[in-house]
Amino acid sequence: MKWVFYVIVFIYMAYRAVYGVKLTDVRSITVDPIDYGEYETYVPPNSYKSIACKYTNKYQKVEWINPSGNTIPLSLKKRVATQKHPGPQRAYTLSLIFSDTEVDDTGEYECRSGDVSKKVTLCVIGPAEFVDTPTEVSMDEGRSYTLSCQARGQPEPRIVWMRNGQEISSNDSNIFQENNDSNKYKIMTKYNRNGFEGLLTITSLTPEDSGEYTCMAIQEHTTVEDCSLTRHINISLVVNYAPVFERNETVIFSKNNESVEFVCSAGGHPEPTYRWFHALDDNTLFEYPKESIVYSKVRNEANFTTLANPLSFGQKYVCEATNQYGTASSYYTLLKIEKPKTPEVFVYNNTESSISLLLGWPDSVLFPVEEIEVQVTPKLKKRLPKEADWKKPEDIGYEMKEELDEKAYVVTVGGLEPESDYWIRVRVGNELGFSSWTSPEEGSTSTVEEITEKSTTEASDEDDTENQPLDGDNTSSNDSMFYGIFFAGGILVLSFICMLAMKLV
Repeated sequence: MKWVFYVIVFIYMAYRAVYGVKLTDVRSITVDPIDYGEYETYVPPNSYKSIACKYTNKYQKVEWINPSGNTIPLSLKKRVATQKHPGPQRAYTLSLIFSDTEVDDTGEYECRSGDVSKKVTLCVIGPAEFVDTPTEVSMDEGRSYTLSCQARGQPEPRIVWMRNGQEISSNDSNIFQENNDSNKYKIMTKYNRNGFEGLLTITSLTPEDSGEYTCMAIQEHTTVEDCSLTRHINISLVVNYAPVFERNETVIFSKNNESVEFVCSAGGHPEPTYRWFHALDDNTLFEYPKESIVYSKVRNEANFTTLANPLSFGQKYVCEATNQYGTASSYYTLLKIEKPKTPEVFVYNNTESSISLLLGWPDSVLFPVEEIEVQVTPKLKKRLPKEADWKKPEDIGYEMKEELDEKAYVVTVGGLEPESDYWIRVRVGNELGFSSWTSPEEGSTSTVEEITEKSTTEASDEDDTENQPLDGDNTSSNDSMFYGIFFAGGILVLSFICMLAMKLV
């Protein structure tokens, strides 16, 4: 009886060795990936496309299945058909032929041989074309304007508007506006003979609305996730507005007998033209000839140069910018540079490690402030600090945080100890030197918020509770161990019975 068993096993192994590989070969198929060529990810309509399914046995039944689950027949005349082609060295091909592709051909096709199959996805898109879409438009400030973008293609494109890399939509149309005007943008889409038309209406135009807007035509197939195409066109919007200066009044400081250049530049569209005047009095202006003005069209500037001397100190000069939408003027005053006066100092704000100071002057500031130095020393209980008590400015971490205007500055002193009192003094300087030090000003840092002992203890208790195993978990673990031992014992008993049976036979 035992030798019969061994003979059967030998015959089976020999059969597998001789015929096993051939059986595998009979069922093997390969499908070449689709080469989209210059289009990279899709095939345009009205194109010829062939997809090869290769196999090795000419008696092997191979067929192509369309996305609807139907077999595609062999044919030389149909628009979508299959064709057999013999090849060298037992290589055969069943080609899926599209003689004239359509957008509806998009989908997943399957080459099948018995229970073996290979799938491939075809993507057919008629690329969107933009029709009657201007790329440059202009409109006057304060008015509303609607940008139009028309696109046609297959599948029908979806229109999306972008600016500065962000999508403009009805829900977040205020993301580009500092005043958070939720009605700034209105978006509509309509269909006409040229396809879909996207409309973006911008209300109450301001100079900040000038720039580039992007219309994106997105084509997507609902049945195939990766079959999509996006094209875009940029539309440049220019807002026309009257000239405007960043500052209407400017003070320029200079030493005696130095050449001083007045730089005049204003915003506005179209670009403004410039004129320079000398204000002889409040009602009389003397215009300088154009030959004395240096114009820079690249920087949109008109610069005027004069000599600083006792005759020009205290004089006012006027730059006038004009375009078809209006006129604006900027006034410049030339002053002789002086050493700064000592400022008044007030504690502006404090934190646990810093104190902010407010510096100012009650009278007109007739000097530039180019440097600020701060000295700090711990507050002594019995006396004011002596000169030796002050730390050097370079040892103090401070910065000029903000220039409120020409008469006020905010300076922050950092690196201080929490809940501490200090004496602070300040001086300012320019190229002619420093002012005298201010009188010592008292300043204090705030208290650090400490974690209470109670909250720390509660947190520790919670951690201990989380680390303790649950009773249910212990019971479950013990049950699992019992059943594991029981199962292992059963296997040993069954093995013993099998061995005994073989010996009896």
